[in-house]
Amino acid sequence: MKNKPLIIFFFPDEKGNFLYHLGAAYIISYLKAKSIYAEQFVSSELIGIKEIVEFVLDRKPRFVGFTCFNSNYFLVKILSKHIKIKNPEVTVMLGGPSATFSDEEIMQNSNYIDICVRGEGEKAVYELIQTTQKDFGGILGITYRNGKKIVRNPD
Repeated sequence: MKNKPLIIFFFPDEKGNFLYHLGAAYIISYLKAKSIYAEQFVSSELIGIKEIVEFVLDRKPRFVGFTCFNSNYFLVKILSKHIKIKNPEVTVMLGGPSATFSDEEIMQNSNYIDICVRGEGEKAVYELIQTTQKDFGGILGITYRNGKKIVRNPD
């Protein structure tokens, strides 16, 4: 069996396929160079929400990251909800264009998304996974939930 990933990345398209994403690959490579195991879920077969949630829970990551575009936002939102309902301890983060440019709207419209990573995510994701508490105040380029408050750190 493979190592247990600290973070699993997903890039669902609007048709329900799960594709490779170069941005996630860059982050995985960055983490690998720092001896942190991460993986990207890829499948061209249609897979149900239940199966995706089971996959995530079986792998036991601390973080789940989604690459989010306007075209896949609602699928990302649904998957995030089901993952958080089954395991509220998993931190769900979004990256990509929608997370970069609509971070506050995303956070206001989904209680199941914990963090939006804006812009290039390598350093921010690394800092996030190094944090043992939910105190993300010093991490640049993120928007996160602190209780009921939404906090937008500087770029």
